[in-house]
Amino acid sequence: MHTDKNDHVISVHLSPSVVTILATSWEFFDQLLNECHIVGTPGSGFGACGEGYFRLSAFNSRENIDTAVARIRKAYAAQV
Repeated sequence: MHTDKNDHVISVHLSPSVVTILATSWEFFDQLLNECHIVGTPGSGFGACGEGYFRLSAFNSRENIDTAVARIRKAYAAQV
């Protein structure tokens, strides 16, 4: 995951273990929406080179971004 304290966009690289379970960034999007109640942008929305990534754009507070990241970590702790 890439971010810094002034950056309100987080790009998440889907680890090989997550990619093995979920074949595409769209499947990751569906799972995050349905299980973690998080909306983001599948990397494939940025073209073929974006596959394998997921973007959390934060038109929101840093606190809400941190909450979303914590939910993702909790959901995928066993696979990462």
